[in-house]
Amino acid sequence: MRLITPVVATMGRDLILVTVSDFKVRGASQEIFAVAGEKMNVVDDMLDELYRQLSDADRMLEAYASKRE
Repeated sequence: MRLITPVVATMGRDLILVTVSDFKVRGASQEIFAVAGEKMNVVDDMLDELYRQLSDADRMLEAYASKRE
């Protein structure tokens, strides 16, 4: 599950940069925000996968414990 949707992130980025008058600074900032957003999505995907794996392991441990009882 994405914590920040791309639309909300784009709107937020645009609101932050609206006061920047230098187009080079604004362009560089937009690129930095875009790369940071991509990196955050990669980390978010990794955390989702880790959570799925931990949930699977937890279910397996619960099943194993219930068989031993």
